[in-house]
Amino acid sequence: MGRSTRTRQPGERRYPHVERAANAVKQQHNAWVLEAAVRNGGDVVALDGVDLNTCGILVRGGVAAARIHVPNRPDFDAIVSRESAGPAGTVYRATAQEFCEAYAALAPPRPPVRTVWLDVNARWGLHVERAVRALARCGCVADLFLTLSRGYHAPQLPAVLDAVEAIFGEEAPGAALTLVDEHTGEYGTGMMILHWRVAEGWWWERAWAARSASAPLAERLAAEGPKAFRKPRNVRAARG
Repeated sequence: MGRSTRTRQPGERRYPHVERAANAVKQQHNAWVLEAAVRNGGDVVALDGVDLNTCGILVRGGVAAARIHVPNRPDFDAIVSRESAGPAGTVYRATAQEFCEAYAALAPPRPPVRTVWLDVNARWGLHVERAVRALARCGCVADLFLTLSRGYHAPQLPAVLDAVEAIFGEEAPGAALTLVDEHTGEYGTGMMILHWRVAEGWWWERAWAARSASAPLAERLAAEGPKAFRKPRNVRAARG
């Protein structure tokens, strides 16, 4: 297919992920996340783009829009300005690290975030490490998907595997991570995906038992989260 000849206007943001939405590999990744979200229940965190492709697939697959959370600082204004047919989740003017740390800072019991896709269009670094560390500390994630750049100077797949396992060992002692080999590897142009399942333990049983006592996650963040999360202009219902 030829490259688009449309000329972008000055200051217009480019969204390459919109062009990749129909990519077979991307569709396969979305199918894996949907399967996990339906199986796990609980809430879902996905680093979706301005097209909200993943959110749309989740909602059409039976995941309630109120359970889907999309931290996306760069594209927040573009997402909330879209006119569309139906709800697709809640979008936050926040990075993945900011969202995960705000979630981890909530007083237990927290609404359980069971499925996470950190679809990071960047290499493994401190911001990704801190997001994973916050999630591990909460002790309720059942499926963790991580998409990263594998550029020449970036940590490669074995190094990322070691780093994530070390984080869970420190933050969630006793948690058992199982790498889903058939969902893990290199793909596309300089990218890799990793998928772990986390064995449920006593920490999850306690969180699940208290689930009904906790308000929805977006409400908890609006009431108890950092100042940015308490401002309506930074947290909006997204429509896909």
